[in-house]
Amino acid sequence: MEFMEGEKVVDALAGPRSFDAGVVAASAGTLLLKQVLRDGLFHADPHPANIFILPGNVVCLLDFGSVGRLDRRLRDALARMVDAIVREDTERLAAAVLAIGRPLHALDDGQLRRDLADLIDGYAGSALRDLSLANLLQDSLSVMRRHRLQFPVDLMLLARAFVTVEGVCRRLDPSFNMVEQARPVIADILRDRLTPKALASRASEAGRDVAEALQTLPHDLMEIVAKTRGDRFQIQFVHRNLEHLVQVMDRASNRLSFAVVIAALIVGSSFILQRGAGPHLFGLPALGLVGFVAATVLGLWLAVGILRSGRL
Repeated sequence: MEFMEGEKVVDALAGPRSFDAGVVAASAGTLLLKQVLRDGLFHADPHPANIFILPGNVVCLLDFGSVGRLDRRLRDALARMVDAIVREDTERLAAAVLAIGRPLHALDDGQLRRDLADLIDGYAGSALRDLSLANLLQDSLSVMRRHRLQFPVDLMLLARAFVTVEGVCRRLDPSFNMVEQARPVIADILRDRLTPKALASRASEAGRDVAEALQTLPHDLMEIVAKTRGDRFQIQFVHRNLEHLVQVMDRASNRLSFAVVIAALIVGSSFILQRGAGPHLFGLPALGLVGFVAATVLGLWLAVGILRSGRL
């Protein structure tokens, strides 16, 4: 705990201020962006009462009771997502969205790309100063929810933090734009990912993952062999979204069975009529007539069922 001497932004918004509002707004926006995209630990409740301005236009955040955390993979994906929206690149945006969200069911890739293209088209032609990073993030999350992509809960905290900071900064400086603040930060982050040190770090991490996998591989193989020897090795197949196919196959088999029965009645009745066997009705064998009537009724029933389904 430390007592900070400074001026509350909430007080400065309602009265005179002793700091440069433009400089403070830019500093606050850049501060949040670096927390999110570089450090992966950000203040999740930066409302005006939690922002102090120290002498020299220094921004001081208070009350870290609510924070959000983002791992490096998610930070990189967010940076690529914002960069793709600004560049109006649908393919890169789709790749970034899929790196953030995990599909909860079969994903329609084509529809996802069309929705993301519509999102980009909604901002096409807008001046950079008119774009809102909070709105960009919220619209992207809406598309992800529509396609049932599961994303980390901290992204909701992030969206709220951007909405709050953008609102405060624009009240301090009406010309403030978070996207303009984000572009150099994102450019630096994407550039840093390609430095020899960063590449070496990622290669080292990949090497450790491979080494750990190789270390556990013999044990996993022995476990599989042991289960196979003990007749405990099972392979399960899960069929999804086949209910419609099963219904179609069942309907087709029923119609085929009806057709075979009708054909048998017609052939059998024809033999009876030809031989003239059994009791007669109207001068014709009764069994043959009954067979033809039954075949006619079943045939009409089958035809009506096919016509009602709309598929001949």
